[in-house]
Amino acid sequence: MGAVHSFCEGASMASMAADPTAPTPKRTSPPPEFEQLNREARFVLNPDLFDGFRLEVSKSLSPKFFATHSLWLGSQVLPGGSQYTFGTQLVNDPTVMVGRLDTSKRLDARLHHKLGEVEFKVNANLGTEPHSSHYMVDAVTSGRDYTGGLKIGTGGLVGFAYLQHITPRLAVGFDGIYMGKNKMSGTSFGVRYSNGEHVCTAQWAQLGQASMSYFRKLNERVSLATEFVYGMQTAESLASFGAEFTLRTCQVKLLLMSNGRIASHLTEQILPGVALILNAEADQPKYDYKFGFGLQIQG
Repeated sequence: MGAVHSFCEGASMASMAADPTAPTPKRTSPPPEFEQLNREARFVLNPDLFDGFRLEVSKSLSPKFFATHSLWLGSQVLPGGSQYTFGTQLVNDPTVMVGRLDTSKRLDARLHHKLGEVEFKVNANLGTEPHSSHYMVDAVTSGRDYTGGLKIGTGGLVGFAYLQHITPRLAVGFDGIYMGKNKMSGTSFGVRYSNGEHVCTAQWAQLGQASMSYFRKLNERVSLATEFVYGMQTAESLASFGAEFTLRTCQVKLLLMSNGRIASHLTEQILPGVALILNAEADQPKYDYKFGFGLQIQG
């Protein structure tokens, strides 16, 4: 954990030495939620991969109400190989409501509402099969230098999280969870260093997993990220490296993992309101290869 802080702080201290008049960095916003400790790196390392063909059509029915149709065909991961999803979204500040219903008769509903300094999040996933429905309720609050939250969910789940700035760039925190149905509990601790261009995180979980991540924004068009995960109980590790390139009309994401998995994702704006999506994924050790293409149309 100290090595992560020293590595990033070294680059920052070098720039400050070159300019002794550089002002002391000011904290401009609270830290993210604990579960989003390494959100910048995860965004680069988790491209939206799919196989087969996917068509998404979204329409603004009013300034506050939107409807979406999604058709997914020829997939190896879907039961029956295809799925249609209808979605709606209502945005009426400070409330956001989202609903999605697919052909497997599963309903995904989300509600976000901010009441004073507390943001409430309600997520529900409802199915027709026994014990296939789940819900989660989060309450998150943040101040000048902290973010904390509580959550309850299906199966007697109760959780809490807290992340605190101890310097303008360094934040430390923890979270805990208790599953009443299974009588299981767990905690994790994390540290995050961020100066805008560099974001370093380290996290340790009681269940036996340690991870470190590093994100670097080279410029407005190029971002890099890497992550290392080690399972202390299994002595297995996984390293990932990703890159994101944002050009004038397209965005490209590349992913390389130490287990032999590689992936790429391209989103190209071919017309106003129309985007072409191409992605490919290869798992070399398993000889598993997938390719997907799609269209996004906004009206």
